[in-house]
Amino acid sequence: MAPRKLFPATIWVWRSLTGRIARRVYLSIVLLLLIASTTARVYTIVLTRRIYAVLSSLERLRIDQTTETELVKTVPYLNRGNYEAPLGASVERFYYAVISNESSWMKLANIVYGRRGEWFPHKWLLKGTDWLGFRYLRLDAAVVVLDGKVSRVSYGIAPELGFPRQASYIVSAKSVHGFWDENQRGFGVTHTDDESPQFRVNGGDRHLYVTFTFDAPPDLTSHAFKVELSCFWSLRECRTARQIAPLLWKDKERIEGAAVARLKSSEPCPDRILAGRVRYLLDVDLVSLEAKRTRTMKINEDGHDADEPLTDFRLVDVLRGYSRKSWSSVRSPQFIPSPANPSERIFNPAMGWHPPGTRALLFANHFFYSCAMVPATPTALSTVRNAVPAPKREEDKIICCLQ
Repeated sequence: MAPRKLFPATIWVWRSLTGRIARRVYLSIVLLLLIASTTARVYTIVLTRRIYAVLSSLERLRIDQTTETELVKTVPYLNRGNYEAPLGASVERFYYAVISNESSWMKLANIVYGRRGEWFPHKWLLKGTDWLGFRYLRLDAAVVVLDGKVSRVSYGIAPELGFPRQASYIVSAKSVHGFWDENQRGFGVTHTDDESPQFRVNGGDRHLYVTFTFDAPPDLTSHAFKVELSCFWSLRECRTARQIAPLLWKDKERIEGAAVARLKSSEPCPDRILAGRVRYLLDVDLVSLEAKRTRTMKINEDGHDADEPLTDFRLVDVLRGYSRKSWSSVRSPQFIPSPANPSERIFNPAMGWHPPGTRALLFANHFFYSCAMVPATPTALSTVRNAVPAPKREEDKIICCLQ
């Protein structure tokens, strides 16, 4: 007996699913998806081209040199903010540029999440739009103008919507003159901060951020504006910061490697580090001390008793900041945070005894991961005395922590 007579319903379903009408429906769906995907990707490509134009123009700006007139002519999609602050005899203005598909993405999200019920595949629908090439993208760029000249440049790129907005940036950069806190509470200064004070790259794959000074070498600062945004419209989505900023990631690895090599060398605290601290840490206290007496104190390190050196000093000179402290019982820890992973510790290469009569330079008012105290050699004294502090600007004030 013929199969069509044995299984008539199955044969009918098969013909319905593979017939001419069905094939036309399938082709129409594929074409609609192709058109939607192409439209979404072309739209994102247009946005990325605009972002490239903004970042390229920001790269050409020179802190404390580019005038406000040149800024407006150079940077496209720029808007002037309503904020204008008089700072004594100075006037500060704010400019910004925002390039984003946030409004379209929010409309889509409202439609998807507007459907109630746990049965509705909200996340799967948004994931489907991601596969089609419609992905959240936003650039926030800002320029501070002080007395008619560019004083600060910053930007952030976000692959997702988040609040506060800065928390959603996967790559961000900003320029500074120096680092300071109006309450002088102090902040952490890592090995990598010391290694590269003019160009600091921190963070990881979820958030990579760079801070560069107004006098940093242009060949380094240019890396902060070299990004790769093809992952926003290609088949491969943006998953890590190193995809978007490969040059910055290499800079981060280079700086970390150089910091580790320095700490392991015979000269872990060279004079160039001292010069960077005096120039860019505008709240740092720096004093010259002379050792009077050295002793040990029993401490517990990870369940083991250890002898920690303590030194009583007398104050010789205040080179920076203020000193109303007693310099007795100054600790010299055996271990310091690792530059590669601050959660791990390494042996302090700068730990040592201070025989009576020896002189040292002590950096205070911040938490220095290494080299808080260094020998007061003639070259070290000359270096810190000749270092010129960077200008102290209101926009560089640290609110909560060092970035």
